[in-house]
Formats: sequence, C-alpha cells, structure tokens
Amino acid sequence: MKGGVGSSLYLVGPNANASRFVTEFGVKWLMKKISVSLTVEQLQALVTLADNQLFRVKYIDPKMPGYVVQPKELEIATSAVQILGDALKAAKDSKPKVAVANR
Repeated sequence: MKGGVGSSLYLVGPNANASRFVTEFGVKWLMKKISVSLTVEQLQALVTLADNQLFRVKYIDPKMPGYVVQPKELEIATSAVQILGDALKAAKDSKPKVAVANR
C-alpha cells in the first residue's frame, strides 16, 4: 500500500457492524455492540449453526487447496460462538419453572 507511516485505508460495507482499518502494520477491527431478542429455541438454532460453521472453518477449510488462514477472524468467530453459548446456557438456567398442582 502506498502512503507514509501511519497511513490507513478505512473499509466499511453497507450496514456493516464491523469496520476495519487496513494499515501497513495489519488490520485493526472496530466493532459495534448490538442487542437482539431471540427465543431460547431461536438461540439454540443459531448456536448450533454457528458452532457447526466454526468447526468447518477450524478443521475442514484448512485442508482445502488455496485456503488462507485468517487467525483474527477465527478468534472473533470463536469469541462470538462462546458468547452465544453462554447466553443460551444462562437462558436455559433462568427459564421459569411451571408449578404443577396436585389433584
């Protein structure tokens, strides 16, 4: 990339929740935090999909010819799956219990 010391290129896509600065020293991520409302079932489905995709990226994709490892993106994805899993566990643990009346 042309430019002097400290020059950077700011990349952002439409509706992006993560932007990145590409500098001659690497990529720096700037991420926004968002909140969403999901049912426990929706969160379970999302965790399952994300966990399966993460497995593919960690263990299957690296065996494909031409695959380029992206350690920072893998770290971010691993963190996101962990956060989703923790949220699911917390949601399941705090689910209201229904009292059963004795007849």
